[in-house]
Amino acid sequence: MITTSSVPMAITTILMRKLDGINTLQIQAWTGFVAVVPYIFLTIIFEHDQLSLIINAPIEPILSIIYSVIAASLIGHGLLYYLLKRYEVSLVNPLLLLSPIFASLFGIIFRDDIITWYLVFGGVLTLTGVAVISYGSRVDKKR
Repeated sequence: MITTSSVPMAITTILMRKLDGINTLQIQAWTGFVAVVPYIFLTIIFEHDQLSLIINAPIEPILSIIYSVIAASLIGHGLLYYLLKRYEVSLVNPLLLLSPIFASLFGIIFRDDIITWYLVFGGVLTLTGVAVISYGSRVDKKR
């Protein structure tokens, strides 16, 4: 699933540099509009009694959805698309690799997640990947 979802993101990252006359909020609006159709279809097929579950839902999942829509999608991806239009992909892309680090830190700070060796090892791997990509892009520029 991760590989499948990363392919469209990679294509979008590259194509964003070539789009002219479209601002980041328009891209976000169309992305959200297009994404809703398959999600509604899948919900109708695989889930049942969703309206009563939504009405009786506790506040935490609702706030999580609002956060995902506003902070992650509108602000996060909007900022990403803004940066991609102004800077090279090789400069912006390593910043994306830091999102698991920030997600882990915010989970520890706000959700009292426990620091495990898997979490630390994943953070080290992520930072190593950022360093390799950043160093590689600098070497390519010097050639």
